Amino acid sequence: MLYDPVAKKIIYEHQSGNYFTPASNTKIFTFYTALQILKDSVPALRYQVKNDSLIFWGTGDASFLYPEVNHNSKVVDFLSDSTKKLFFSGSNFHTTAFGPGWAWDDYNDYYSAERSPFPIYGNRISIQSRLDDHLTFSPVYFSNQVVNSPEIKSTMEIIRDEDSNQLTVYKG
Repeated sequence: MLYDPVAKKIIYEHQSGNYFTPASNTKIFTFYTALQILKDSVPALRYQVKNDSLIFWGTGDASFLYPEVNHNSKVVDFLSDSTKKLFFSGSNFHTTAFGPGWAWDDYNDYYSAERSPFPIYGNRISIQSRLDDHLTFSPVYFSNQVVNSPEIKSTMEIIRDEDSNQLTVYKG
């Protein structure tokens, strides 16, 4: 339920008689507020040109090359069309990769992408397995980070090393 205390009336309600986990309710208000403030987009990066160099900083926008978001090639085009030497700076990132309360062992799971100043592909790896156990990676870069373990598990499992992004594949 969304209530206007000034007008003393309900603006919107949906299943307001049901109980929900408070965090879920908070997410709804956070999402609504973000939509009102940010509108349909956020700045993808900040940059500065110095002589023959283009120095850029990320803004935390997770949509860069992220396939589950509408594709917008503005940043890719801007960087690839530049005749300047490109330099990325992470100096504006003043927090940790994981937030308070994040479970220490969730780093390997899709729902726990690390925070960073310039997320690429949403800071996620997509891995698909065919029936013949051939793995397909997106981004393709990570196909070179694979180590096959001799250990056999009950089902196929892929574990990412938190510090090196090495992917260890356990056959099932």
